[in-house]
Amino acid sequence: MIHLASILLAYADQPQAHALHGRLMRNSYDGPLVHSVTHALAEAKRLQPDIVLIGPYLADGSGTDLAQALKGDSLAADIPLFLLTEHLSDDSYRDVLGNGIDDVMMMPADEGTLFARMRPLVRLATMRAELHSRVVIARGLGMTMTEQLSLTDDSTPETVLALGDPGDIDALRDAMGTAIEIVHVANLYEIEHVVAERHFDAAVLFTTGSLYPYLDLCVQIRNKPRLFNLPVMLVMDAEADIERSLPYRQGVSRLLYRPVRSLVMQAALKPLVRRQRLRWAMRNVLVSTLRPVSQDPLSDVYSRDFLDLYLADRTALARKQDRHLSLILFYIPSLPGLRSVFGEAAAGHLLRTLSQWINGLLRAEDLCARTGEHEFCVVLPDTPLNEAQVVMHRIAGVLTHTDFAIPDVYEVVQIWLQVGATELGVDDTPETLVARARMRLE
Repeated sequence: MIHLASILLAYADQPQAHALHGRLMRNSYDGPLVHSVTHALAEAKRLQPDIVLIGPYLADGSGTDLAQALKGDSLAADIPLFLLTEHLSDDSYRDVLGNGIDDVMMMPADEGTLFARMRPLVRLATMRAELHSRVVIARGLGMTMTEQLSLTDDSTPETVLALGDPGDIDALRDAMGTAIEIVHVANLYEIEHVVAERHFDAAVLFTTGSLYPYLDLCVQIRNKPRLFNLPVMLVMDAEADIERSLPYRQGVSRLLYRPVRSLVMQAALKPLVRRQRLRWAMRNVLVSTLRPVSQDPLSDVYSRDFLDLYLADRTALARKQDRHLSLILFYIPSLPGLRSVFGEAAAGHLLRTLSQWINGLLRAEDLCARTGEHEFCVVLPDTPLNEAQVVMHRIAGVLTHTDFAIPDVYEVVQIWLQVGATELGVDDTPETLVARARMRLE
């Protein structure tokens, strides 16, 4: 059975704990239920789960005790923490702010909302596993690499994009203080222009009128690789007539209802900002593994040799953890014709340009390598085949509808592609995985 993520549920031995654990198992989350702080700490260090879910009660302490123990242990400090509580009190919010907790939610938890809010934490774990894999391979090729991440090395200010009326923006600034820069946009139409010019650590959307234009914007954000992981908070009126989990299914990271007290805003927004800063730190390490020794000499992506090492590692990990692993091939049959008409330099320029475009349309945790004279391979960890096919068709659509400019070629150049995707099967090797994707080229 394929698992979406590994979890550790720490919750006292109560019927509610076993019921929640059963729901998690039925929804493809795999991991044990433990009942004490002591046992949870030991299992977290041993299993290295993607998320630790902390229930309202523990046999030998509190959720705060467990959070402090995990964050104080070097082997468990980086595991995302999700606190479940019977009451959302000021103490709950202070626990989030003071103990590095990533999210807090009141029990009983709506299943759709809980799983939607767990998903970004799972993706964070995917990035960590990807970072480890690439760093280990890079070291084997003689690179000096570290997996240690330091957010203090990032001197750029924490920046939040905010959409709303002046009163909402003033309240946001009062809540967050001067440590976070708030960039105010007046309407939905400005956002696309603003996010194209600079990076943001989160976006806060204060809704007015119909909710659906804001949800449409969230869908657009999730469909853009560069913005895929951008945390988006939606602040709406409490009386809005809408299914509670719908905004999360459309890509919202956190949903708050007016009026929002300063402590609640801080406890919701600061973990989102911290999470995004961590993603950027991991992305920088991932990018640093692409060096001459690991890079294809004719393009700006990884070499076939690096891919072979990488696929051996990732297929073994996916099989061990029962996780999704998908692979896409992009074959460009029009390149030989371009070479014969315009020469080697023009074909080489286009090949490098295509590698840059494909890479730019992927998430940081996805890997692109050149596997043949006119072929690129993309590996998507923790991604089922149906999602990989969406990525494949989106990239193919962009590339085939783009007019490429090439130096000394006095006409625009268009290409056509053959694409194929597959997912790791039980008996697959890296070779059979690539071969099956190649057989599916169309």
